[in-house]
Amino acid sequence: MSIFPRISLKPEVTEYLKSVFLNKEVLTAVGHQEAEHRFHKLLSCLSHPPSYTCVRASTHLAPLEEIRQRLAEELRKQQMCSSSAEEVSVQILPHPRIADVLILPVEGPRYARNASDNS
Repeated sequence: MSIFPRISLKPEVTEYLKSVFLNKEVLTAVGHQEAEHRFHKLLSCLSHPPSYTCVRASTHLAPLEEIRQRLAEELRKQQMCSSSAEEVSVQILPHPRIADVLILPVEGPRYARNASDNS
């Protein structure tokens, strides 16, 4: 059982995704039961927060380091405007392989499951 809640989509969005994800080619290749399983796994994955947020930087306008500093400053401004009094340092890292991408590790939200939880 997933610790993340089931994603809640509008019915028309769910139907659209299902029609695209359970197309004739997929059904022929893996069968209806496996295709349904994969579709539900997709919905489960969509409810999980990402481990990283990636930002593509337009390096023809400014060097990557300058963009990283501007992004950090903007995030600090937003943090000061939030209701949280606690200051959290945001890590902004260059992507190890893609020169114009910055990576921001996601710290949360994460559901902390207690040993007493039975749901």
